[in-house]
Amino acid sequence: MAEAIPIIDQVWIKIEALRLAKNAVKIDIRDRGLKLKDFEAKEITKLGELWFDRHKAELIGQAAITLVLRHRKRLIQ
Repeated sequence: MAEAIPIIDQVWIKIEALRLAKNAVKIDIRDRGLKLKDFEAKEITKLGELWFDRHKAELIGQAAITLVLRHRKRLIQ
């Protein structure tokens, strides 16, 4: 049986997933030929939250893998 993920890890995974969502929004903006400087930070944050809502499962998975790899890298060093 799989162990439950501790609440603190769930928080870190969500924070990382939201960061990934905001990065995806920034890439989308650039791909449309627009400039990031033309957007306020709160607009990008709101768009990131919407992106997160639409791609939650994928982002949570990516975030968990990213955090595991980051933690593993620190342990090796």
